[in-house]
Amino acid sequence: MKKINFFIILMLLFLASYLSIVSAEGSFEISPQEVSQNNNITVTIFPGSGGFNNFGQVYGSADNFIKFFRFDCAEGKCDTTKTTEVFIDDSYLGNYYILMFDLETQHFVKKTFTVISGTNLPANGDGTPGDGVPASDGGVPGDEENGGTGGNGDGWGNGGTGGPGGTGNVSEKCIENWKCADWTDCVNGVKLRTCEDENNCKTELKKPREKSGCFLTKNQKNLLFISISIILFVIVIIIIIILLVRVYKNRHKKQISQIS
Repeated sequence: MKKINFFIILMLLFLASYLSIVSAEGSFEISPQEVSQNNNITVTIFPGSGGFNNFGQVYGSADNFIKFFRFDCAEGKCDTTKTTEVFIDDSYLGNYYILMFDLETQHFVKKTFTVISGTNLPANGDGTPGDGVPASDGGVPGDEENGGTGGNGDGWGNGGTGGPGGTGNVSEKCIENWKCADWTDCVNGVKLRTCEDENNCKTELKKPREKSGCFLTKNQKNLLFISISIILFVIVIIIIIILLVRVYKNRHKKQISQIS
């Protein structure tokens, strides 16, 4: 009976320690949760016992990946409270969410925010495109191929008589032709691949992403659950065998002592 009680207590302690590890999940906050275009949102993380990855992922309401952003953490892991700002340009509008990957629980933590229309940043005074409202009566910028600078717009579209950008000296354009390998398996919420430009243009204007956020598939989740179950089952069997061996040895000793 004492052996059985010891076994039950041992299993309860093991289960309690396992649940404490699983529940030690981190959290984070987004401020403000409703932001106008061309503004920053502030993301503050409060890591759990295992910490967060040092980057977050922004997704649209249709679960479409938008971009990564990073925290200033050493060795790719954040285990203390950190804050960073994420710029929301005028391509955002509607509902979005941010994912942070908890390294201890191997789960994503999700928070949502909303982007409304509006802007508060001026265009550049030299006529090149700014982050907000561009100049209207002058200050026409040059493009990537033709270079040059624009006119003398005041940056708010209220003045300026400058002409268009000057012509560049691009004599021959190299067209990028990127080929990418297959994505790797999803590890810690990230999948990777390598891409090479077959035309070797020495530019990366159209280079595809080589790093992306990802979720565990249903099969991967099932495999993880099965693996954990097998490990727990093996541990239980080992404990039972150890207890049975000890019981057998004790009985054997008693039999020997009675014979002698």
